[in-house]
Amino acid sequence: MRYKLLIVAAILALTFGFMLYDRTSITTDIEPTHTQQNPPAPDVTFNLLNGGTIALHSLAGHTILLHFWASWCIPCREEFASLLTHLQKTNDDTILLAVSADAKAQDATRFLAPYKRDFKPLFDSGKVILAHDPHHTLIEGTFQTFNYPETIIIAPDFTLSRKIIGPMQESLKE
Repeated sequence: MRYKLLIVAAILALTFGFMLYDRTSITTDIEPTHTQQNPPAPDVTFNLLNGGTIALHSLAGHTILLHFWASWCIPCREEFASLLTHLQKTNDDTILLAVSADAKAQDATRFLAPYKRDFKPLFDSGKVILAHDPHHTLIEGTFQTFNYPETIIIAPDFTLSRKIIGPMQESLKE
């Protein structure tokens, strides 16, 4: 009888723990207090999907949508189209730095092919930059991202202003 109670208590504790841990659809705003400003974005360098690298700080002065995704992620498909549509409609200085978590670059390239065709001006203008982190060194290590899609909004002053875990809401700016 005592073992049954312990097992039930353990199951309840684990269930409660998983409920607290699973934050796949939580939006986190990084808001300054009267004594604290938004933290600076980390000074990291991403490997570009087509070769080469890009330093995140080289995009300072623009609003950066740092978007983590994977080709096998079902919500990422709809999310990616929404982000591109948003960028297409705005005339501001926003840049989308889309970082693939795919193990193989070919999977990411295959996923992106229709978007590159349908949103060609965005890709050609440099408003969309494609990166790849197959070992999740930056995705999980630096940015603590474990669920896809996830978007971090970096302000033009190179500070972290918002982290959106899971699919973004209809509006990027609230």
